[in-house]
Amino acid sequence: MENQVEQKISPKGEWLFWIIMLLPFLYIPFIWNKLPGSIPSHWNMQGEPDKYSSKTYGTLFLPLLNVAMYILLLVLPKIDPRKKNYRYFGNTYRNIRLLMTLFMTVMFFIVMQMAMGTMTMDSKIVVILIFGLMAALGNFMRTIRSNFFVGIRTPWTLDNPEVWRRTHEAGGKLWFYASLVAIVCLLFIGKEYISWLVIPYLCAIVIYPILYSYLLFRKIEHTKTGE
Repeated sequence: MENQVEQKISPKGEWLFWIIMLLPFLYIPFIWNKLPGSIPSHWNMQGEPDKYSSKTYGTLFLPLLNVAMYILLLVLPKIDPRKKNYRYFGNTYRNIRLLMTLFMTVMFFIVMQMAMGTMTMDSKIVVILIFGLMAALGNFMRTIRSNFFVGIRTPWTLDNPEVWRRTHEAGGKLWFYASLVAIVCLLFIGKEYISWLVIPYLCAIVIYPILYSYLLFRKIEHTKTGE
């Protein structure tokens, strides 16, 4: 039997989230006069900024997006038709929320350093961070219970609990190890080859779980009907 640990979200346990989200707002006044008129707001596959925004938008966008995402992730379990399953994530759902909050804050500080010129604009760090995020999400995936908002949500995983469980075990391993391999590869390849790495990586982590869930669902259904 699965180890089901009820996880409730309480204001007392949210202080770490609030501190992480508050840091950018506290940092902005100290660097405001050092920032240029335009801030990087988008990166290409080589990890190079290819779009810029105004100083106000560029400094506030990520911190405000972080707050909005935090609120959204608190609300989703309450409106999910399978809300009862969130109680049995153990610490997984909280860890995913914390990971996303931390990721957005780290990205903010990196963008600010790039804008001020203390970090090179052509750094691979943005791509490495994204791969690291995917590896961490893959590590959490096997403990996610069936729901409509978090995890690998295909018609077949949502229809069959066994397909959900096995798809998340297989998909989680793929996300974790593929991301680690991608990070190692990034350390040894030039920026001009990053797209050659990113495109196959994305195809693998997106397409494989979909195909796996479909084929597994068909296999289970054929076994039930005796075909």
